[in-house]
Amino acid sequence: MSFDLSYFLETVEKEFCVDLLEAPGELNTLNDLVLYLERHTAVMPHSSEEADSMFQDGLMTLRTFLAKELDLNVMDLTSATEIESILKPLTKRRRVWRKLQKEISDNIPSLVSVTYRLIGGIAGFLIGIIVMVSVIFGQNETNPNPLPIAILLGMMAGLIMGLSAYAGGTMLLAPLFSTIPRGCDTLGEMTQRVVPTQICLDPDGQEWTRQSIEQSVLLIASKASGLPVEKISLSMKPLEM
Repeated sequence: MSFDLSYFLETVEKEFCVDLLEAPGELNTLNDLVLYLERHTAVMPHSSEEADSMFQDGLMTLRTFLAKELDLNVMDLTSATEIESILKPLTKRRRVWRKLQKEISDNIPSLVSVTYRLIGGIAGFLIGIIVMVSVIFGQNETNPNPLPIAILLGMMAGLIMGLSAYAGGTMLLAPLFSTIPRGCDTLGEMTQRVVPTQICLDPDGQEWTRQSIEQSVLLIASKASGLPVEKISLSMKPLEM
């Protein structure tokens, strides 16, 4: 029997409101998965009231943190407050952002600096070309290197200068102008990254239990493998089906 792994993963993610790409790497057996899902569903909201309460608690945590770090009035910060307006470039953006990830949640994505790394790379490439050409065509009677050696020296010098320019651009420009990642434009959006807000209940509208999680995982594995449920053990690995 062949096992449709993509169907299995997609169905589990949809059923349990989970992203398995972020799951620990030791999920080797179905039982490992059941234990992980049990821990995951325990911290998910089980009603709209609980989801709203968790959101408000997370928002207050962020407001308090940023007010303290940036010397702001916590009452001036709301869910609609734009992060860009309070964490401007050329200030302590990167330090505060790293502290957010460390002390609040590692679910907060890193600052984006791809544009400036690209600029640094292009600048480094152009400088490298200029240096290489200068070395190659700068040969004279006092420096009579054969052309192949001149080309090699030019390429080495260009590479070194280009890499230096790229590193300098990355270290100087990226920290100053790193942009806020998508999905974190406002305090409300960032809060949704920090706390779970999607209500997670079993098909009967009840909180997940170990038994209901096991039954659901076995049923999904059965559909993915074509094996009857009674032939599937929680000690099995998906690829063994």
